[in-house]
Amino acid sequence: MNDPKCYMNRKLLPEYLGLAEKYRLRIVHLARQTDENAVIHPDLHRRHPTADTGELKTVNFLIKLEKPQ
Repeated sequence: MNDPKCYMNRKLLPEYLGLAEKYRLRIVHLARQTDENAVIHPDLHRRHPTADTGELKTVNFLIKLEKPQ
């Protein structure tokens, strides 16, 4: 999985939520799977100081965004 030819999306849920807010997109649907045993690296807390711990422990999510009308 570390092959440079294999694209892996490494953005976290708080980053997507921030982008949705920045571009004024409405969240139509958000489903997420969390892992309560996930260890959050201190760097992630520094990068996302206002993020909910549950958002940082999200291991899989599906988000549907919509442009405002």
